[in-house]
Amino acid sequence: MLKDHWKFKINFVNYPETNRRVSGVYLIEDVYVGASKSIRSRIVNHLNAALRKSHPNNEFGEYLRLKIINNHPIDIFIIDDDMYKEGFYIEMMKPKFNRTLT
Repeated sequence: MLKDHWKFKINFVNYPETNRRVSGVYLIEDVYVGASKSIRSRIVNHLNAALRKSHPNNEFGEYLRLKIINNHPIDIFIIDDDMYKEGFYIEMMKPKFNRTLT
């Protein structure tokens, strides 16, 4: 569980103003592309796993953890509303912490 003193500084760039769940492909900073049926929940899962040092991608988890503990904002961009285009964006953008699809 997150401790009360952990406050995530998340900057959702171009995130629609809605109470509904938003799905699609997202970009964290310029270092990771992901896709989810609920982007906001998935981002929080990434951050929680990073703090617990249990993120499946150790390097990416450590990157996020350092940003959180140093109180640096994390920019999140929605880059497509079709979550099935995740592989396309990974191949095109080649973000630092994504494993290349083969």
